[in-house]
Amino acid sequence: MNRAGYNYILATMDMETLNLSRFRHGGVNITGFQLINRTNPGVKEFLDTWSVLEPVVWPGAGSDKVEVEAALSVDALEAFRLALEAMVGRRHDVFHSTFRRGVVYNLNKTVGIPCNTRPVLPWMHGTEIFYSLKRVDFEGLTGRVSFDSRGYRNNYKLDLFTVTMDMGPFKSGEWHSELGLRRDEKLVPRPSANGTQSKRFRIVTSILTKPFLMMRQAPGSMGLPLAGNDRFEGYCKDLADELKERLPMEYILVPVKDGMFGTELPNGSWTGIIGELRRGNDNNDINIKRDSHERQQERQENTRRDYLV
Repeated sequence: MNRAGYNYILATMDMETLNLSRFRHGGVNITGFQLINRTNPGVKEFLDTWSVLEPVVWPGAGSDKVEVEAALSVDALEAFRLALEAMVGRRHDVFHSTFRRGVVYNLNKTVGIPCNTRPVLPWMHGTEIFYSLKRVDFEGLTGRVSFDSRGYRNNYKLDLFTVTMDMGPFKSGEWHSELGLRRDEKLVPRPSANGTQSKRFRIVTSILTKPFLMMRQAPGSMGLPLAGNDRFEGYCKDLADELKERLPMEYILVPVKDGMFGTELPNGSWTGIIGELRRGNDNNDINIKRDSHERQQERQENTRRDYLV
């Protein structure tokens, strides 16, 4: 299912946080949406504060990322704050008769707001709060926050993100609540001059052995399970990351299945890393090891087919 001809639409509003690196080499096309624009100055300012808060007190904080649900909650609270502030601004004593001696009154006589009366008596300020909320208009973490005459949010947008061969996720357009979908071809990265993409995808193999390549034990950010290359640590992982920064390449790290460097079998086939290279399962290996004479010869032969680190 991870090859050219397959197209997927992900029902998410946080496409940028998904680890889709392993889908960039098969040719599959993946489309999703992004609600939070993390390049927005207001979002950056919020995340600077959010990242230093104590997560025990503020669940989800202590990270440079914020969940969509949390961002929507922040914007909802800000909308209520602005609505109530506007009400007080129009009439400073609007709530004076409602809150007295720590007790909430309704219609200046009923204590509390009981929901089991027949007929139900709505709170005396409910209609005015609803009216004030509909007049709120501000730039929040989730974009423009404003409402139509019925109280539904309007004038907001979702960024359209795409993952395709050797690229992504990258912004490829927008969906606007009033204008609909708008694709922008200028946002789509172009292939390099030789007709191929600027970055090549590599499968890098190594052997799980301390301290060169090890499985990480700690959970990922926000307690989520580790995925992809983040599952590993060690010298070989660090070297692969450095090569990724210096060369036009993306990679996925796959430990060799049999845990061996490679020995030649009587039938001429090879085990270990050399065997996987010969079979085309991998196109690079990164290891700290001493080569036998036979492995050196075989590595030289494989190097003629593809570069080998």
